[in-house]
Amino acid sequence: MDMVTTVTKAHSMAMRTVKRTFSSVFLVIVITSRFVMFVLIPKNGYGSPYQRQDIPHARG
Repeated sequence: MDMVTTVTKAHSMAMRTVKRTFSSVFLVIVITSRFVMFVLIPKNGYGSPYQRQDIPHARG
């Protein structure tokens, strides 16, 4: 085994791991922001579907 080959293989594996980690972190951030938008904002009443159902005149 050549020293350069070992370093290159280790580097490519590390880059693959870093890419995978970044993509999973990005997914977690996206899911968390969607979750926050759907769960926290309706409690504040920014035109959410839940809020509209609670308004009495909306039923007719």
